[in-house]
Amino acid sequence: ARKADIFIYEVDREYQADLLVCVVEKERAKGDALWYIFDGEKKGFTSVFFVEKERDANIKVCFVDKTYQAKWKKSNKFVGRL
Repeated sequence: ARKADIFIYEVDREYQADLLVCVVEKERAKGDALWYIFDGEKKGFTSVFFVEKERDANIKVCFVDKTYQAKWKKSNKFVGRL
């Protein structure tokens, strides 16, 4: 099993998601919804793993193109932890 803090399932439609995420440059990454993604482990960062089955996920995310679209859509125990 992979070690991760949070397990993510990617959905295609915004209405299906708990969280709308926008991928940004490293310097702009902040909060729960603006992500800078890299492969590897670093201290102080939240480790996520993308799962293939929805039932295995803690959070369902949908990727969006604009930073202003990025936000939580549904309440989740991981708010503030990404």
